[in-house]
Amino acid sequence: MEPKTRRNPREDAGFFSLLLFWWMKDLLQIGKHRSLKDEDLYELSYRDKAEEIAEQIDDVWEQEMMDARKHGQRPKLWRAVIKMFSLQQYSFILVLKFTKVAMDFLLALLLWAFLHILKEDSRFHRKYAIFTIVSISAASLLRVFSHHHYEYQTKVMGMRLKVALVESVQKKILDTRRHACATQGHVQNLVSNDVQRMEDLIMMVSRMIVAPFTIMASFAFLWALNGWQSFTGACFIMVSMMTSIMMARKFKTLRKAQSIVTDKRLSVLYDIISGIRTVKIHAWEDKFMETVRRLRRKEMGLIRLRNVFYAVNTSMKGNVAVIATLISILTLIYSGKQMISQDVFSMSYIFVIFEMCLLVDVDNSFRYFLDANVSLTRIEQFLCTSDPSTDYSDLEQGYNNIDGFHFRKHNSIVFTNVSAAWSKEQQNVLSDIDLDLKANELVIVTGPVGSGKSSLLMAIQREIPLTSGETSCYGTMAYASQIPWIFSGTIRENIIFGKTFNEAKYRSILDICDLTKDIKQFPKGDLSTVGQRGIAFSGGQRARVGLARSVYSDADILLMDDPLSAVDAKVGQHIFDECICKELSGRLRVLVTHHLKYLQSADKIVVLQKGHIEAQGSYEDLKEKLLWTSETMATVGSETMATVGEQEAESAIITGTGPREMRGSNESLSDLTEKDEERLLGQVTYKLYWSFFRTGSAGMAIICFMLLYLSSKGLDLTPTWYLSQLVHMPLHQQKSAVTLGTYGGLVLGALFLSSICESFLYSYFQRSSRKLHAKMTEAVIKSPVLFFDRNPVGRILNKFSKDIGSVDDLLPKLFDSAAYFTIKTIGVLILTSISSYWFIIAFIPILVLFYYACCYYARTSRELKRMEAIRSSPVYAHISETMRGLEVIRTSQNELVFRNRMLRLLDEHTKAFFLVISTSNWFTQSIDLIGFLIVTATGIIGYLAIHDEAVIGMLITLTFTILGSIQFGLLMATEVENQMISAERVMTYTNLPPEPGYSRQKLPPENWPNLGIINFRDVSLQYIENGVKVLKEIDLLVKPNEKVGIVGRTGAGKSSLVSALMCMPEPHGKILIDGVDLGTINIQAARKTIAVISQDPVLFEGTLRRNLDPFNLFAEPDIWKALEEVQLKSKVEIIPNQLNFSIGEFGSGFSVGERQLLCLARALLQNCKILVMDEATANVDFKTDQLIQQVIRYKFTNCTVLTIAHRINTIMDYDTVIVMDNGLVVDHDTPAVLAGKPEGIFRSLLQTQRVT
Repeated sequence: MEPKTRRNPREDAGFFSLLLFWWMKDLLQIGKHRSLKDEDLYELSYRDKAEEIAEQIDDVWEQEMMDARKHGQRPKLWRAVIKMFSLQQYSFILVLKFTKVAMDFLLALLLWAFLHILKEDSRFHRKYAIFTIVSISAASLLRVFSHHHYEYQTKVMGMRLKVALVESVQKKILDTRRHACATQGHVQNLVSNDVQRMEDLIMMVSRMIVAPFTIMASFAFLWALNGWQSFTGACFIMVSMMTSIMMARKFKTLRKAQSIVTDKRLSVLYDIISGIRTVKIHAWEDKFMETVRRLRRKEMGLIRLRNVFYAVNTSMKGNVAVIATLISILTLIYSGKQMISQDVFSMSYIFVIFEMCLLVDVDNSFRYFLDANVSLTRIEQFLCTSDPSTDYSDLEQGYNNIDGFHFRKHNSIVFTNVSAAWSKEQQNVLSDIDLDLKANELVIVTGPVGSGKSSLLMAIQREIPLTSGETSCYGTMAYASQIPWIFSGTIRENIIFGKTFNEAKYRSILDICDLTKDIKQFPKGDLSTVGQRGIAFSGGQRARVGLARSVYSDADILLMDDPLSAVDAKVGQHIFDECICKELSGRLRVLVTHHLKYLQSADKIVVLQKGHIEAQGSYEDLKEKLLWTSETMATVGSETMATVGEQEAESAIITGTGPREMRGSNESLSDLTEKDEERLLGQVTYKLYWSFFRTGSAGMAIICFMLLYLSSKGLDLTPTWYLSQLVHMPLHQQKSAVTLGTYGGLVLGALFLSSICESFLYSYFQRSSRKLHAKMTEAVIKSPVLFFDRNPVGRILNKFSKDIGSVDDLLPKLFDSAAYFTIKTIGVLILTSISSYWFIIAFIPILVLFYYACCYYARTSRELKRMEAIRSSPVYAHISETMRGLEVIRTSQNELVFRNRMLRLLDEHTKAFFLVISTSNWFTQSIDLIGFLIVTATGIIGYLAIHDEAVIGMLITLTFTILGSIQFGLLMATEVENQMISAERVMTYTNLPPEPGYSRQKLPPENWPNLGIINFRDVSLQYIENGVKVLKEIDLLVKPNEKVGIVGRTGAGKSSLVSALMCMPEPHGKILIDGVDLGTINIQAARKTIAVISQDPVLFEGTLRRNLDPFNLFAEPDIWKALEEVQLKSKVEIIPNQLNFSIGEFGSGFSVGERQLLCLARALLQNCKILVMDEATANVDFKTDQLIQQVIRYKFTNCTVLTIAHRINTIMDYDTVIVMDNGLVVDHDTPAVLAGKPEGIFRSLLQTQRVT
């Protein structure tokens, strides 16, 4: 249920409320007294809703693509971005910007007039002083309002642009075929970092537009004040800008290179997080951490180079106006013109305006634009990915499955001479396929591993590009994938999948999919949340939910990719009879399966071999051929004529080694659901800042640097002070080497010290960021697997992308700006107070207002920023989830459902982000209004109490310059605090509790284990503290080289036994291998001695060799030998690049069965003394199962083997069988003895096989 929100008061606000941002007062008042809650947020106006914004960007982008196609050009995203907003919006922000610039020049003119009046010192002129002061105050006030409403409008437009681009990326994902879709790391980088850089794009572009007018006005004012001589200083500023622009080009190159490395780093981290069990099982943590560290070092090298340029550039920018003033004064003095206060300080202020225009508006905007252009180009390239269906074939392909009710007489699938390949570089995975599947038929597709069964279903869905032939499909489709896809939501939401809820129909489907009893185990029934990846489900439950979803869809055509492999034989037979044959009898059903017992019920059988159709027809037509001709079905005889002990049997499938068997109590299930991200409350303390800097440097070094930094910023004011002394000197003294040398020394000294401080500052941040990333990587990888089950991939990856990106790029720049402008403001106030004690009296109430505004704003801002950060994680998680379930979503035509879900998540994020912008502008405008009081007080007190026009000129010039600096410094300080939340979130992850075994330093003896004796002594296991015991006081002895089968019903504790052996989590009691207690040695040393092959084979993105030998520990001949032993050598030899063949995300490029064989090859290379097979043959055909068993028998002769049995015939020749029930070992003997026990569980399992 969505949280209630309040009506946005801005919608009903009057003119003055809008002008002063007073419509924010209620929220600020709430935030001052307590932490904000979701219901405190305001509703969005229709203009800010994601649906409205999505329509705008979709319309303009579609028009841009049409225009580009019409003119034979590539569509440009920047043109679509410009068209998103109306001419009225652009005109309004430009009027505000021009008004602000006009007020700047008016203040310079009024300053000259005021100082001229004071210098004349006549009663006639002095009567105009008050009028001038009033005019200065009025111009300052109008400047404040125009500037802040300009920034507010551009930031809101930037917010809408961010929403538009994220939505466009999501929409493109839903429209892109699997093979052409970018990697998770790349997409996460797009939506977290690249889209983030679009925030200020409108502001920067508008600044560039106004800049030429500012430049012309500056030259005109300088000419009027001092003639051509003052142009020398202006020329220096222009040269500085050109130098800075040249640096900006280097920034662009470095940013592009950095983005590539960041993508790689995030892709590796995604692989680690997604396949964390595989990483831990193989004890690859250190190796993968080194890979991440290597990429991070490369990334930090590029950041370091960027920071060097940035530090020099920033220090130069802070002193450009002062250096320009020095150059112009030198030119003027040596040309014979004496310097007087009104000319000097007016010129100095014009240089400040000119500097802000060129080095802030133009240079920063140009640099930002180049940076944003890289990001915009990356997003554009992603959005311009061509339709994969036309990538590899110029043929017209009829396909009629768009809206599900085209003019048709029946549902059918027709393939005519179809060939298909995943990419241009690969050979065809399907060749010369001819199919004619008619309505109401049950079509069973079978064949060995890698024969193209799943690829055929992909081709029906148009997920594989065709290289030749034609396809047509009439009717709506639903797809049940081989690896079931469950999204984060309730069980009911996963089944009805956006369809209208029908109670009777829904309950009937639960019954025929055998889910009713399972759902009753959950605390809230079908309204229980299962979490991302379906963490609260067992493998069999996930498969049944996926099947129920496709049945509920009422689709005309059902594509089912081996859904029966993940359930036991009894349940499988029930689903086949009641669901597939009975309930779905009126639909066209295409079932991929290895279970040959179902073939006789099929209307048509399709036998695939190496991508070709070897045979197709009815069961009777193919029976003779299947039994004695086809190699593909070579095992059918042994299956159909098997003895009781050799009957095909399926025990309950528990995928992986995670907490899937905790079905004993509702408490356990509730605890396993996905947790909401914790929101830190309260103030960002100074302790956090200190801890952050201490991460990278020693405490004394930090203190010394702080003193040096304060000194450098104090020195920045001395050149302006010296000018107030210089103007009183006669021309010959002004010309003297001592005077000009002193002035020049102060200017260059300030520049030199500033450059040193900037370099040190960025160095400190870089070291802290590097070490925090390393600590977080280690802490996350070493966290218990339960942490990964409870936290979505997107949430964890968000810390490594958005949060680390903030610490790398935003935090050092914001901190530098905040420190510089805050110290400068304090320095100006101190210098002003020294000039007259009246300023102290005037500043006391002003400072009280400062303090009140800061206190009023700080807590609300902090809470809103935290809420915004937390609400961004579901957006990234949703994108990750969508990418995992692309085929199911698209085949079910549920793109709109997932798009709407993204729009809702974007709206929830925008609610917080809009208020972050609004409160920020309320604060900065309020501070500048207080700054306006300082300007007014300076003018009045200077006129009444100070009789030195040079000192007054100095003070007013400085107060003009800090008019924006006060709010900017405080805003940057607040932004630093907000961005420190990213550092805080990272530092929180650095303190994640690790698995206890990592802290143990003791190593086992050399060459351990050499026997493979496994001894369980009083072993119990709980997946969560105080949860149900899934193993109960297990005592068990496995002898050396013994082959042991493990059987039992669903939830008996089979996979938990493996979990205990792998110490995931740490069990109670003792587990000894060759007499060494695993609880006393380093956990990685223990795990690397055990090879594990689980039901869900995990392959990482990268080359085939990297997946078999991630860290180059084996010679190439050894790898080829391992591939040959699992009969994959011939396949690898014909694929492009062979061992260097690039495997896509989620192991794309290989079937599930082939992935399983690759995992077996990986285990062969490990050459461990102990092998564990956890349902490893669930997704392979009988021939491949026999191959695996043969490899185990002959290649693991001198190994101890534990096999959780999927097919009981595969363990009938094992030495012993362990029978488990309810977390206990209830029997342990030879298969023959156990089969002979009348009341035994093992015998009942065999009898179940006879029935089915």
